[in-house]
Amino acid sequence: MLEIRKIMDYMDVLYGIDNPLFLDLKKDKKYLLKVILPWMFKFMNTVRKINRLKEPVDDHLRKLTENRQLIDAIAQHFFQKTPTSFALGYFSLYLDYYYPKGGTAVLIDKMVEFIRRNGGEIKTSTAIVTVNPEEKYVTDDKGNKAGYDKLVWAADMKQLFRSIPGISFLTSGSFEQFPKNLPC
Repeated sequence: MLEIRKIMDYMDVLYGIDNPLFLDLKKDKKYLLKVILPWMFKFMNTVRKINRLKEPVDDHLRKLTENRQLIDAIAQHFFQKTPTSFALGYFSLYLDYYYPKGGTAVLIDKMVEFIRRNGGEIKTSTAIVTVNPEEKYVTDDKGNKAGYDKLVWAADMKQLFRSIPGISFLTSGSFEQFPKNLPC
């Protein structure tokens, strides 16, 4: 817990002030002198410490405890080999987010409900295999065609590009065949 608290403190330094890139520092020199300058010294020191925490979180936690259940309880929230600074720092950032009651899956249910209530149609258990952005239609794995006015792709981006005929840049490594203006 002390290790998580330490990294949460690092996150408090990193995110403890308004991003200077979004401020007009010419108009607010007092903020620059009284907030940003003192913060810069803490920031540089903190970044140096965070840069030492690049190892995968599982490996780092094994140095702190042999309790596999505790390691699993902490690390289960992250992809394999997630850097320690990101994983343990997330517990600080998590507190800044608001999550819907019932979890994020509720967002999907509410979106489906909204679309249907407003005359839209949702087809579940349907795999899209072809996207034709010029003619604005998709084809599913059963050969059914469906037109669209606007396409919202909420799946794997590489799969979207593989679904558009004539685009082979993902496998060839060349972006020359990529259409300039996809009307999606």
